[in-house]
Amino acid sequence: MKAKPLILTVVFIVIAACAFAIWQEHAQRKTKVQAEARAHELLQAKKSYESLELASLAAYTKYYFENPEAQFTAAKELIALTEGADPKVWQYMDWGTYNAEIYARASLSAQLTERKAEAEEFRKLAVLAWLKRKSWDSATQQMTAITPTPEFEQSDHELFTYISRWDQIVREKKTPEKTEDEIAAYRAQLNDAVADEVRARRAQRQKSAETK
Repeated sequence: MKAKPLILTVVFIVIAACAFAIWQEHAQRKTKVQAEARAHELLQAKKSYESLELASLAAYTKYYFENPEAQFTAAKELIALTEGADPKVWQYMDWGTYNAEIYARASLSAQLTERKAEAEEFRKLAVLAWLKRKSWDSATQQMTAITPTPEFEQSDHELFTYISRWDQIVREKKTPEKTEDEIAAYRAQLNDAVADEVRARRAQRQKSAETK
């Protein structure tokens, strides 16, 4: 009689172990499927971003290397391209950072052509976008808003100092012999440098916030 409860206990343990193994396998399969879907989603987002960059190249070239009036026209072209971009782009590129740069350049070029009202409006849009930018959180493996949110005036100074600096670097590197491919290659290097600069600045701000 004592053997029966023991057998039932063993059977129960075996069933429970099998059920757990099946559940674990299902969970692992589900996680794998989700990871593959996410990877595919990011790949599509990257392709959309690269299409936006390719479409923007001609306008960027005009913005950097032509006269002020052409620069302003190019800046508006960049805004139109960005506003009409595939929404998937913002799964790969931070919306706040990208749009802040676009509007900041529109503001600077409007200022050069003495369009004061438009320069002020674009400047406001640029700073508002800059305030919405996000940074990569390695703990959660996702983009998160920068906290605490900087003051508007502080962000205005930070953004326009940064944009003016990099625009100057690009223009100083121009030579008459540069081809479109060389300009594109240099701009890609510049984007990497800008990204490094932004990441370093964010890390420094985060470290400062943690020590307060």
